[in-house]
Formats: sequence, C-alpha cells, structure tokens
Amino acid sequence: MNPRPTFMLSATDFSPRSDEAATVAAKLAQRRTEKLRLVHATDALRSGAAGTLTARLEAEAARLRALGGEVEPLLV
Repeated sequence: MNPRPTFMLSATDFSPRSDEAATVAAKLAQRRTEKLRLVHATDALRSGAAGTLTARLEAEAARLRALGGEVEPLLV
C-alpha cells in the first residue's frame, strides 16, 4: 500500500489570500504529480446559493488548471 496520499487538499473562501494559498497548493500538487482537491464548505446549500457557489468554485478550479495541474472542485 502506498502511504502517501494521491491528492492534496486546499480549502477556499474565495478571498485573495485563499486564492494565493490555492495557487501554492496547485503548484505543489503538480510537482508531486498529485491531484488537487479544491474545497469550499458552506451551509448555504440549503438556501439555494449552490449554483452561484459552484460557478465560483469552477472558475477558481479553471484558473488553477491553467497552471498545469489536475484540480477537482468540491462544494460541501
């Protein structure tokens, strides 16, 4: 069994600092040839804001993919 994880995890709140941290995580994941899981946790899913949040998360994932790595956005 491989003791190393096959992915890295980065949380985002869509702030500029969070964007900077996600950029570092994406570059590190790419160097390690691992997938980056970009996560935004919210309780707004019940309020109908999921569509807007999903779009923002997808846009951030696309920005990070442009750096050359594999990014999986997750809204939880």
